[in-house]
Amino acid sequence: MQDLFPEVKSWLEQNRPFALATVIRTWGSAPRPTGAHMAVSQEGEMIGSVSGGCVESAVVDAAQQVLAENQCQRLAFGVSNETAWEVGLACGGTIEIFLQRLVPQDRWVIALASLLENKQSGVLATLIKGRQEWLGRQLLLMERGTEGSLQGGELDRHLQQVLDARRPPRQPQIMSLENQEIFIEPILPPPRLIVIGGVHIAIPLTRFALELGYEVILVDPRTRFANPERFPHVEKILNQWPDEAIQSLGLDANTFVVALTHDPKLDDPALIAALNGHPAYIGVLGSRRTHEKRIARLKDAGIAPEQLEQLHAPIGLSIGAKSPAEIALSIVAEMTAVARGQDG
Repeated sequence: MQDLFPEVKSWLEQNRPFALATVIRTWGSAPRPTGAHMAVSQEGEMIGSVSGGCVESAVVDAAQQVLAENQCQRLAFGVSNETAWEVGLACGGTIEIFLQRLVPQDRWVIALASLLENKQSGVLATLIKGRQEWLGRQLLLMERGTEGSLQGGELDRHLQQVLDARRPPRQPQIMSLENQEIFIEPILPPPRLIVIGGVHIAIPLTRFALELGYEVILVDPRTRFANPERFPHVEKILNQWPDEAIQSLGLDANTFVVALTHDPKLDDPALIAALNGHPAYIGVLGSRRTHEKRIARLKDAGIAPEQLEQLHAPIGLSIGAKSPAEIALSIVAEMTAVARGQDG
């Protein structure tokens, strides 16, 4: 839902009902992942995508029916030799989509919009299999409480107990509970990238990261390197010492830290602060020989060997990058691999 919010926000502000299509399950080579969304207005306007174009037309038609009848639909699409010129996924995959009508005035929709606006986290549960009159009901779980209801009472409490007993989900999933199916969707704030050093590589890196949906923060005490003239696209520039900036910003499992200055006076304090903060990713620029010297300095500073294993150095995937833009590309590729649970 986060990817749709900036554009759907205007529909919410205008109190325009719309249909929400959600990919709830995939098989094979599906073009869009579980949790992908598309919003469809009563006028047939589309925001987002559930298949990259393969089945959007059919989903829009179904969405109009959902809006008119206020009845949820659960649809499956895949390749069929008999209907090669009709709806199908040319990539050879199969997707299952849940369609529901959303009303901006609903309390849980208002709460979800507030959550997304303030970049806060939560979990959205949608009943996708059960009694027809309950389908599409939603329960939003937040730090400050809950909003909405799947069917009231026992099922809501049972779901909360199950989720409380687990780690917060990081990926969308279907949960079976009391002979019903519930689609569980984590609501996460955008990932945050802290770039240490307003050097030449940082210019394309910050642009790429913004395109990928990161909240970007540039840190460099040297104002001639980090300033709005060099980085007009970066909203938050901190001319502070990196360790102080990191401590004030705070780190979490949704934060990525990249150190690019090539200056131990700046990089080392940043790395020490980052290593003690357990972010999702810590990458640092420099050759293998430079990194060996860095490791020795960090050990002397009291960093444990197991902590040093968190460092990605030399930074970036090995793609033969030479230019600043190529190096930046290798860095965001490695960050993406880490975010998606790949080795890189």
